[in-house]
Amino acid sequence: MGRPNVHKVPASTGQNARAGCPQRPEMADKRMTPASFAAWRLRLYGHRSIKAAADALGCSRTSIRAWEAGEHKIPLYIALACQALANGLPPMN
Repeated sequence: MGRPNVHKVPASTGQNARAGCPQRPEMADKRMTPASFAAWRLRLYGHRSIKAAADALGCSRTSIRAWEAGEHKIPLYIALACQALANGLPPMN
């Protein structure tokens, strides 16, 4: 007999079944857009800055390109890290 799946939450509760975190539908329209992400990168790091932005965010250059192209949604933690860096918090390398 296997372990019960403790992460299952009925869809009607508005909870993220995997993490048990409340979903934030009011934040759906406030997500960072590919255009605002590209503007952030250019403002902080200039035109040849994909590597610098990737290093500061702790992600790959491929991720930076995919977010700017709109191929993938920009994760909330990346948007928050962008805000922190834009407000002078140094990268935690």
